[in-house]
Amino acid sequence: MNMVKRMGLLLILAGIACLFAGPNVLAAPSWLFRGKITNADTGEPIADVEMTLEHTEIGSSYTMKTKKDGTFIRRLPLGQYHVILKKDGFMPQDDYVRHPLEGDALEKDYQMKPGEGILMTELSEEERQRLIEEREQIKKEIEEQKKKAGDLKKMFADGLAAKEAGDYDTAIEKMTNALAIDAEQPNILGHLGDAHYQKGNYDKAIEYFQKAIALNPEDANFHTNLGNAYVKKGDTAQAKVEFEKAIQLDPANADVNYFNMGAVLYNAGDAAGAVEPFQKCIQANPKNATAHYLLAMCLVNTGDFKGAIQHMETYLELEPKGQYAEQIKQILPALKQQVGS
Repeated sequence: MNMVKRMGLLLILAGIACLFAGPNVLAAPSWLFRGKITNADTGEPIADVEMTLEHTEIGSSYTMKTKKDGTFIRRLPLGQYHVILKKDGFMPQDDYVRHPLEGDALEKDYQMKPGEGILMTELSEEERQRLIEEREQIKKEIEEQKKKAGDLKKMFADGLAAKEAGDYDTAIEKMTNALAIDAEQPNILGHLGDAHYQKGNYDKAIEYFQKAIALNPEDANFHTNLGNAYVKKGDTAQAKVEFEKAIQLDPANADVNYFNMGAVLYNAGDAAGAVEPFQKCIQANPKNATAHYLLAMCLVNTGDFKGAIQHMETYLELEPKGQYAEQIKQILPALKQQVGS
Protein backbone atom coordinates (compact mmCIF):
# COMPACT_ATOMS: atom_id res chain seq x y z
CA MET A 1 0.00 0.00 0.00
CA ASN A 2 2.81 2.41 0.87
CA MET A 3 4.53 1.58 -2.44
CA VAL A 4 1.33 2.42 -4.38
CA LYS A 5 1.10 5.75 -2.56
CA ARG A 6 4.74 6.55 -3.39
CA MET A 7 4.27 5.76 -7.09
CA GLY A 8 1.18 7.99 -7.21
CA LEU A 9 3.15 10.84 -5.62
CA LEU A 10 5.94 10.46 -8.19
CA LEU A 11 3.46 10.60 -11.05
CA ILE A 12 1.90 13.77 -9.64
CA LEU A 13 5.35 15.43 -9.26
CA ALA A 14 6.31 14.44 -12.82
CA GLY A 15 3.08 15.99 -14.12
CA ILE A 16 3.77 19.23 -12.26
CA ALA A 17 7.32 19.30 -13.69
CA CYS A 18 5.94 18.91 -17.22
CA LEU A 19 3.51 21.81 -16.67
CA PHE A 20 6.35 24.13 -15.63
CA ALA A 21 8.74 22.99 -18.40
CA GLY A 22 6.35 23.92 -21.27
CA PRO A 23 7.12 23.33 -25.01
CA ASN A 24 10.67 23.52 -26.54
CA VAL A 25 11.60 27.06 -27.95
CA LEU A 26 13.44 27.12 -31.35
CA ALA A 27 16.07 29.86 -32.09
CA ALA A 28 15.05 32.45 -34.78
CA PRO A 29 16.94 32.01 -38.10
CA SER A 30 19.70 34.59 -38.66
CA TRP A 31 22.69 35.44 -40.89
CA LEU A 32 26.11 37.01 -40.45
CA PHE A 33 26.95 40.36 -42.07
CA ARG A 34 30.63 41.29 -42.09
CA GLY A 35 33.22 43.27 -44.03
CA LYS A 36 35.71 46.13 -43.94
CA ILE A 37 35.53 49.88 -44.56
CA THR A 38 38.54 51.72 -46.01
CA ASN A 39 39.53 55.19 -47.21
CA ALA A 40 38.77 55.38 -50.96
CA ASP A 41 41.82 57.61 -51.57
CA THR A 42 44.46 55.87 -49.44
CA GLY A 43 43.15 52.36 -48.87
CA GLU A 44 43.69 52.79 -45.11
CA PRO A 45 41.10 51.21 -42.75
CA ILE A 46 38.60 53.58 -41.11
CA ALA A 47 37.78 52.98 -37.43
CA ASP A 48 34.60 54.04 -35.61
CA VAL A 49 32.40 54.32 -38.68
CA GLU A 50 28.80 54.52 -37.45
CA MET A 51 26.78 51.80 -39.14
CA THR A 52 23.01 51.75 -38.99
CA LEU A 53 21.16 48.70 -40.33
CA GLU A 54 17.43 49.27 -40.78
CA HIS A 55 15.25 46.25 -41.52
CA THR A 56 13.09 47.44 -44.41
CA GLU A 57 10.29 44.90 -43.76
CA ILE A 58 9.71 44.96 -40.00
CA GLY A 59 11.22 48.36 -39.11
CA SER A 60 13.74 47.16 -36.55
CA SER A 61 17.10 48.93 -36.44
CA TYR A 62 20.62 47.89 -35.37
CA THR A 63 23.75 50.00 -34.87
CA MET A 64 27.44 49.23 -34.59
CA LYS A 65 30.88 50.77 -35.23
CA THR A 66 33.89 49.50 -37.13
CA LYS A 67 36.91 48.28 -35.21
CA LYS A 68 40.41 49.82 -35.39
CA ASP A 69 41.22 47.71 -38.45
CA GLY A 70 38.03 48.93 -40.16
CA THR A 71 36.22 45.60 -39.88
CA PHE A 72 32.65 45.01 -38.76
CA ILE A 73 30.57 41.92 -37.98
CA ARG A 74 26.93 41.48 -36.88
CA ARG A 75 24.44 38.63 -36.76
CA LEU A 76 21.01 39.74 -37.98
CA PRO A 77 17.52 38.31 -38.43
CA LEU A 78 16.67 37.32 -42.00
CA GLY A 79 15.46 40.06 -44.38
CA GLN A 80 16.54 43.14 -46.32
CA TYR A 81 18.45 45.98 -44.66
CA HIS A 82 19.15 49.62 -45.49
CA VAL A 83 22.81 50.13 -44.50
CA ILE A 84 23.88 53.70 -43.62
CA LEU A 85 27.55 54.58 -43.09
CA LYS A 86 28.61 57.83 -41.37
CA LYS A 87 31.95 59.18 -40.16
CA ASP A 88 33.10 62.77 -39.59
CA GLY A 89 35.37 63.90 -42.40
CA PHE A 90 33.95 61.38 -44.90
CA MET A 91 31.07 61.44 -47.38
CA PRO A 92 28.15 59.43 -45.96
CA GLN A 93 26.85 56.58 -48.06
CA ASP A 94 24.15 53.95 -48.00
CA ASP A 95 23.44 50.56 -49.47
CA TYR A 96 20.86 47.77 -49.43
CA VAL A 97 21.76 44.19 -48.48
CA ARG A 98 19.78 41.01 -47.99
CA HIS A 99 20.52 37.70 -46.32
CA PRO A 100 22.30 35.25 -48.66
CA LEU A 101 20.29 32.55 -50.42
CA GLU A 102 23.06 30.05 -49.75
CA GLY A 103 25.07 29.85 -46.54
CA ASP A 104 24.54 32.05 -43.53
CA ALA A 105 27.15 34.81 -44.10
CA LEU A 106 27.52 37.82 -46.43
CA GLU A 107 30.86 39.60 -46.69
CA LYS A 108 30.86 43.08 -48.22
CA ASP A 109 33.50 45.83 -48.12
CA TYR A 110 32.94 49.57 -48.48
CA GLN A 111 35.09 52.53 -49.44
CA MET A 112 34.37 56.02 -48.14
CA LYS A 113 35.66 59.20 -49.80
CA PRO A 114 36.97 62.05 -47.64
CA GLY A 115 34.64 65.07 -47.58
CA GLU A 116 31.26 66.22 -46.36
CA GLY A 117 27.78 65.50 -47.70
CA ILE A 118 24.25 64.35 -47.05
CA LEU A 119 22.34 61.26 -48.11
CA MET A 120 19.41 61.49 -50.50
CA THR A 121 17.28 59.69 -47.91
CA GLU A 122 17.95 62.50 -45.42
CA LEU A 123 16.62 65.22 -47.74
CA SER A 124 13.08 66.50 -47.77
CA GLU A 125 10.86 65.55 -50.71
CA GLU A 126 11.26 69.06 -52.14
CA GLU A 127 15.04 68.94 -51.81
CA ARG A 128 15.19 65.50 -53.40
CA GLN A 129 13.08 66.65 -56.34
CA ARG A 130 15.27 69.72 -56.86
CA LEU A 131 18.41 67.61 -56.75
CA ILE A 132 16.95 65.12 -59.24
CA GLU A 133 16.06 67.97 -61.60
CA GLU A 134 19.57 69.44 -61.29
CA ARG A 135 21.11 66.06 -62.07
CA GLU A 136 18.86 65.64 -65.10
CA GLN A 137 19.83 69.10 -66.33
CA ILE A 138 23.52 68.32 -65.92
CA LYS A 139 23.04 65.02 -67.74
CA LYS A 140 21.24 66.83 -70.57
CA GLU A 141 24.02 69.40 -70.84
CA ILE A 142 26.67 66.67 -70.95
CA GLU A 143 24.80 64.91 -73.76
CA GLU A 144 24.54 68.18 -75.68
CA GLN A 145 28.26 68.81 -75.22
CA LYS A 146 29.03 65.31 -76.49
CA LYS A 147 26.91 65.91 -79.59
CA LYS A 148 28.55 69.29 -80.23
CA ALA A 149 32.00 67.73 -79.79
CA GLY A 150 31.09 65.00 -82.30
CA ASP A 151 29.77 67.55 -84.82
CA LEU A 152 32.84 69.75 -84.37
CA LYS A 153 35.20 66.82 -84.82
CA LYS A 154 33.49 65.74 -88.05
CA MET A 155 33.40 69.27 -89.51
CA PHE A 156 37.07 69.79 -88.72
CA ALA A 157 38.03 66.41 -90.21
CA ASP A 158 36.04 67.18 -93.38
CA GLY A 159 37.62 70.63 -93.60
CA LEU A 160 41.12 69.26 -93.10
CA ALA A 161 40.57 66.62 -95.81
CA ALA A 162 39.32 69.33 -98.20
CA LYS A 163 42.36 71.52 -97.45
CA GLU A 164 44.78 68.66 -98.07
CA ALA A 165 42.97 68.00 -101.38
CA GLY A 166 43.40 71.65 -102.40
CA ASP A 167 39.67 72.45 -102.10
CA TYR A 168 40.21 75.57 -100.01
CA ASP A 169 36.67 76.94 -100.41
CA THR A 170 35.15 73.79 -98.88
CA ALA A 171 37.86 73.74 -96.22
CA ILE A 172 37.05 77.32 -95.23
CA GLU A 173 33.32 76.57 -95.11
CA LYS A 174 33.69 73.43 -92.95
CA MET A 175 36.15 74.98 -90.52
CA THR A 176 34.12 78.16 -90.19
CA ASN A 177 31.10 76.00 -89.28
CA ALA A 178 33.23 74.13 -86.75
CA LEU A 179 34.24 77.40 -85.11
CA ALA A 180 30.56 78.35 -84.84
CA ILE A 181 30.28 75.44 -82.38
CA ASP A 182 33.44 76.34 -80.46
CA ALA A 183 35.37 79.49 -81.41
CA GLU A 184 38.24 78.74 -79.03
CA GLN A 185 39.92 75.95 -80.97
CA PRO A 186 43.47 77.11 -81.86
CA ASN A 187 44.17 74.12 -84.10
CA ILE A 188 41.09 74.82 -86.24
CA LEU A 189 41.91 78.54 -86.32
CA GLY A 190 45.43 77.74 -87.51
CA HIS A 191 44.24 75.47 -90.32
CA LEU A 192 41.57 77.99 -91.33
CA GLY A 193 44.27 80.66 -91.50
CA ASP A 194 46.37 78.36 -93.70
CA ALA A 195 43.41 77.72 -96.05
CA HIS A 196 42.99 81.50 -96.49
CA TYR A 197 46.77 81.83 -96.99
CA GLN A 198 46.70 79.21 -99.77
CA LYS A 199 43.88 81.14 -101.47
CA GLY A 200 45.84 84.39 -101.25
CA ASN A 201 43.53 85.91 -98.59
CA TYR A 202 46.47 87.17 -96.56
CA ASP A 203 44.50 89.61 -94.38
CA LYS A 204 42.15 86.79 -93.34
CA ALA A 205 45.12 84.47 -92.83
CA ILE A 206 46.75 87.00 -90.51
CA GLU A 207 43.46 87.41 -88.59
CA TYR A 208 43.07 83.69 -87.92
CA PHE A 209 46.76 83.10 -87.14
CA GLN A 210 46.59 85.92 -84.58
CA LYS A 211 43.48 84.36 -82.99
CA ALA A 212 45.24 80.98 -82.80
CA ILE A 213 48.27 82.58 -81.14
CA ALA A 214 46.03 84.39 -78.63
CA LEU A 215 44.74 80.98 -77.48
CA ASN A 216 48.06 79.12 -77.76
CA PRO A 217 51.01 81.54 -77.83
CA GLU A 218 53.55 78.74 -77.32
CA ASP A 219 52.94 77.09 -80.72
CA ALA A 220 55.93 77.97 -82.93
CA ASN A 221 54.11 76.92 -86.12
CA PHE A 222 51.48 79.63 -85.65
CA HIS A 223 54.23 82.27 -85.43
CA THR A 224 55.99 80.86 -88.50
CA ASN A 225 52.76 80.89 -90.52
CA LEU A 226 51.91 84.40 -89.36
CA GLY A 227 55.40 85.52 -90.37
CA ASN A 228 54.91 84.01 -93.83
CA ALA A 229 51.60 85.86 -94.19
CA TYR A 230 53.31 89.14 -93.23
CA VAL A 231 55.94 88.44 -95.89
CA LYS A 232 53.18 88.14 -98.51
CA LYS A 233 51.77 91.46 -97.31
CA GLY A 234 55.21 93.07 -97.61
CA ASP A 235 55.52 93.72 -93.87
CA THR A 236 59.08 92.41 -93.47
CA ALA A 237 59.60 94.01 -90.05
CA GLN A 238 56.62 92.19 -88.50
CA ALA A 239 57.53 88.99 -90.32
CA LYS A 240 61.00 89.11 -88.74
CA VAL A 241 59.42 89.51 -85.28
CA GLU A 242 57.28 86.38 -85.76
CA PHE A 243 60.17 84.28 -87.09
CA GLU A 244 62.29 85.27 -84.08
CA LYS A 245 59.47 84.19 -81.73
CA ALA A 246 59.21 80.86 -83.54
CA ILE A 247 62.97 80.31 -83.16
CA GLN A 248 62.76 80.96 -79.40
CA LEU A 249 59.82 78.59 -78.98
CA ASP A 250 61.19 75.75 -81.13
CA PRO A 251 65.02 75.81 -81.27
CA ALA A 252 65.11 72.22 -82.56
CA ASN A 253 63.53 73.37 -85.85
CA ALA A 254 65.14 76.81 -85.92
CA ASP A 255 66.65 76.25 -89.39
CA VAL A 256 63.26 76.83 -91.08
CA ASN A 257 62.70 80.16 -89.36
CA TYR A 258 66.31 81.32 -89.79
CA PHE A 259 65.91 80.58 -93.49
CA ASN A 260 62.62 82.49 -93.60
CA MET A 261 64.19 85.43 -91.80
CA GLY A 262 67.17 85.47 -94.15
CA ALA A 263 64.90 85.28 -97.20
CA VAL A 264 62.81 88.22 -95.92
CA LEU A 265 65.90 90.39 -95.46
CA TYR A 266 67.46 89.31 -98.76
CA ASN A 267 64.30 90.07 -100.72
CA ALA A 268 64.08 93.44 -98.96
CA GLY A 269 67.55 94.28 -100.32
CA ASP A 270 69.36 93.83 -96.99
CA ALA A 271 71.95 91.27 -98.11
CA ALA A 272 74.31 92.11 -95.23
CA GLY A 273 71.51 91.61 -92.69
CA ALA A 274 70.55 88.27 -94.27
CA VAL A 275 74.05 86.77 -93.85
CA GLU A 276 73.69 85.87 -90.16
CA PRO A 277 70.24 84.20 -90.43
CA PHE A 278 71.43 82.07 -93.38
CA GLN A 279 74.62 81.13 -91.49
CA LYS A 280 72.54 80.03 -88.48
CA CYS A 281 70.19 78.10 -90.77
CA ILE A 282 73.15 76.20 -92.25
CA GLN A 283 74.60 75.64 -88.78
CA ALA A 284 71.30 73.99 -87.77
CA ASN A 285 70.91 72.13 -91.07
CA PRO A 286 74.13 71.90 -93.13
CA LYS A 287 72.31 70.07 -95.96
CA ASN A 288 69.98 72.95 -96.82
CA ALA A 289 71.33 73.56 -100.33
CA THR A 290 69.13 76.60 -101.02
CA ALA A 291 70.45 78.28 -97.85
CA HIS A 292 74.01 77.76 -99.13
CA TYR A 293 73.07 79.35 -102.46
CA LEU A 294 71.33 82.39 -100.91
CA LEU A 295 74.16 82.88 -98.41
CA ALA A 296 76.60 82.81 -101.34
CA MET A 297 74.59 85.51 -103.11
CA CYS A 298 74.60 87.62 -99.94
CA LEU A 299 78.37 87.23 -99.63
CA VAL A 300 78.85 88.24 -103.27
CA ASN A 301 76.87 91.42 -102.55
CA THR A 302 79.01 92.18 -99.48
CA GLY A 303 82.28 91.48 -101.33
CA ASP A 304 83.21 88.22 -99.56
CA PHE A 305 83.95 86.28 -102.77
CA LYS A 306 85.98 83.58 -101.03
CA GLY A 307 83.11 82.75 -98.72
CA ALA A 308 80.67 82.87 -101.64
CA ILE A 309 82.79 80.34 -103.60
CA GLN A 310 82.82 77.96 -100.63
CA HIS A 311 79.01 77.94 -100.32
CA MET A 312 78.46 77.69 -104.06
CA GLU A 313 80.68 74.61 -104.22
CA THR A 314 78.80 73.11 -101.24
CA TYR A 315 75.54 73.69 -103.12
CA LEU A 316 76.87 71.79 -106.15
CA GLU A 317 77.95 68.92 -103.90
CA LEU A 318 74.48 68.71 -102.36
CA GLU A 319 72.48 69.29 -105.56
CA PRO A 320 74.64 68.94 -108.69
CA LYS A 321 71.53 69.21 -110.86
CA GLY A 322 69.59 71.58 -108.63
CA GLN A 323 67.64 74.66 -109.56
CA TYR A 324 70.64 76.99 -109.18
CA ALA A 325 73.38 74.62 -110.41
CA GLU A 326 73.80 76.12 -113.92
CA GLN A 327 73.80 79.68 -112.63
CA ILE A 328 76.51 78.81 -110.10
CA LYS A 329 78.62 77.10 -112.77
CA GLN A 330 78.53 80.30 -114.80
CA ILE A 331 79.41 82.55 -111.85
CA LEU A 332 82.13 80.43 -110.21
CA PRO A 333 84.94 80.93 -112.79
CA ALA A 334 84.65 84.71 -112.60
CA LEU A 335 84.61 84.66 -108.79
CA LYS A 336 87.67 82.39 -108.62
CA GLN A 337 89.46 84.63 -111.05
CA GLN A 338 88.56 87.63 -108.93
CA VAL A 339 89.91 85.93 -105.81
CA GLY A 340 93.05 84.79 -107.66
CA SER A 341 93.79 88.33 -108.84
